[in-house]
Amino acid sequence: MVLRHSTQNPRRIPMAIVDVLVPTFNRSAMLGQCLESIQAQTYTDIRVIIGDNCSDDDTRTVAQDFCDRDSRFSYVRNATNLGMYGNMNALFTRVMAPYVHFMHDDDWLEPCFYERMIAGLEESPEVGLAWPRVILSQGENETAYRLPERFNHDQVLPAETAFKELVHGNFIIFPAVILRTSVLREMGSFPEYMAADWLMWLRIALHHDLKFIDNPLFHYRLHEGQGCADILRMGQSNINMFVFASGLEDFSGRQTEIAVAGFESVCSDMMGIVVKGQPQTPRSIRELCSYFLKHVPDHHGEIRRVEMIALAYAVYPPWLKLRMGGGLRHWLRYLVLPWSRR
Repeated sequence: MVLRHSTQNPRRIPMAIVDVLVPTFNRSAMLGQCLESIQAQTYTDIRVIIGDNCSDDDTRTVAQDFCDRDSRFSYVRNATNLGMYGNMNALFTRVMAPYVHFMHDDDWLEPCFYERMIAGLEESPEVGLAWPRVILSQGENETAYRLPERFNHDQVLPAETAFKELVHGNFIIFPAVILRTSVLREMGSFPEYMAADWLMWLRIALHHDLKFIDNPLFHYRLHEGQGCADILRMGQSNINMFVFASGLEDFSGRQTEIAVAGFESVCSDMMGIVVKGQPQTPRSIRELCSYFLKHVPDHHGEIRRVEMIALAYAVYPPWLKLRMGGGLRHWLRYLVLPWSRR
């Protein structure tokens, strides 16, 4: 890695309370808005490290402009592309502050984000991370990210409760989270799977409470909808992640619970495929089922076959019966049984 600091504004700043890590790749058109929202924070005890993953657009120019104007900003360019989580893990090795925030390069913050979040963490030393309400932004449209009904006020979620709720689905949007650096070091690096953040929250919830801040402080940018192939890749990535999780010592004795969560995650991805009604739907679902049965560890045993059938029920919409012309029995035979017997 090659470190690129501004040389025009070499003033030293006091030790930061929050290290803000901004991994970026070819997002120069959006990076400026992201960095401006960080620079405009009412809470100023921050250090910002921009990690450029070999962009070939104007990312360097945008980042260097902030470095030249604000000594809290620095810029790092990787010698090779490390992948998203590789870039994040490399940036984390530079963290010195007690809190860390991984900020996506296309999102932005309300001005009081760090002020409110750090206050919440400081008053609850037992929590490992905190997250706020999130605003979903797509073009000119903004909507509140929907959370489970219980999240209607500031609250500390006890570790066991947090784990039981998270194992059924990830409701914490990653770049809105601030973590204690000590907790993330305790967990180790992010595995390079698309659902690695979900896995990290589960691992943290085995040992630490979590905190919700009931203020809309984070803007999460949504891009154009994903195609069937994208959903298939996401499903495969989630499968890989849960296979990885089942082998972690952290989850000793809870592999079945984690496996169930993996199935539910894949169900969700498959529902996305079915709802889109694309012509590739049956083939893509079969591919994902096959991939699942090939990669789930043998120690899950009979769980694989039973839950694959449950999975087929979960993604069986009424119109598919007519389209496939054989009812549910044909659907199960067509989709599941050839692989469940392997």
